[in-house]
Amino acid sequence: MLTSKKLWLGVLVSALFLVLFLFGIDFPDTGAALKSANYVYVIPAVAVYFGSLVFRALRWQYILRNLRLIPLRRLYAATVVGYMANNVLPVRLGEVAKAYYLGQREKVSATSTLATVGIERIYDGITLMFVLLVIWPFLPLEELFKNDSGDLMWVRAGIGALLVAVFFGAIVTFVAVAFRPELGRRLTDIIVFFVPGRCKGQVGNLAELFIGGLESLNSPRKLLGIFVLSIPVWIMESLMYYLITFSFDLDVPFSLALAVTATSNLVGAIPAAPGNVGTFEWATKVTLVSFGHNAEASVAYAATLHLTLWLPVVIAGIIYMWTQHRSLTELTRIRPAAVGADGDPVGPVPLERKGEE
Repeated sequence: MLTSKKLWLGVLVSALFLVLFLFGIDFPDTGAALKSANYVYVIPAVAVYFGSLVFRALRWQYILRNLRLIPLRRLYAATVVGYMANNVLPVRLGEVAKAYYLGQREKVSATSTLATVGIERIYDGITLMFVLLVIWPFLPLEELFKNDSGDLMWVRAGIGALLVAVFFGAIVTFVAVAFRPELGRRLTDIIVFFVPGRCKGQVGNLAELFIGGLESLNSPRKLLGIFVLSIPVWIMESLMYYLITFSFDLDVPFSLALAVTATSNLVGAIPAAPGNVGTFEWATKVTLVSFGHNAEASVAYAATLHLTLWLPVVIAGIIYMWTQHRSLTELTRIRPAAVGADGDPVGPVPLERKGEE
């Protein structure tokens, strides 16, 4: 695993974003912000975060119901283990670990379970983009688009309008592909045409998996059901972000906390080190600074927020694994899902254990 090119690429990307995150800040002022912070708000923030995982498990139960109705508490455990693994293992092995953990406990198909995890990630992206569209009018845009003299900064305004158009276009595309898979395949052919030869097959297979995941949701009831269950997931996680702003006396409206949640998680699509180290901090800082907040306080907030997201779920995940007599070493031996020649995922390879069939 340590020789994986993807791993070292992720480490390099994280190092680059950490440099950007820390560039130009006053370190003594940042240290002072960390020292003077009121960390009591971290306690309810952690409670709210684990509450958001309940809604994640509930959404997963809804997606899995065609395979088997699995008790919510078991799905919650698998969700926590998956997040723990994503925070400590490279190349997003947490997604595979989540499917493997549930497959081993519930004796369900690892491949089918992994496909449902992919659907969750798709809906996370759709929901976050939808959140950005909804909250856009409620953000303090004068801080973003106007300079100190009150003049409109046309470059930033243009970029903002472009991003809104891109987000809206992406949502429309997702829905269209869900109901018309052939449209997605035509778009894939166009994209693959411009991809270098050695990568054409991989891009095509990944696109086919993506289309297949959306195609399985080609009923308005399913689409709406998963979307509705996705809303409280991100509202609660945003509430966690919002609570921690009080630790640093940041005058952040809840709409901006929602924006920070969206940008810091959407940037997770960039391949980085485990836990999205670097990319998460950078996106959080840039969002806050863009809306007029102090860079040093934003850096202190971003670091504290990420640690609060990282440490409790890692501890909880390890506890869950310990109670099930599993180990992190076992997870590191799982092979990520491969993509066969026909575009189907092979899935995580179950590990044989004494006493298990």
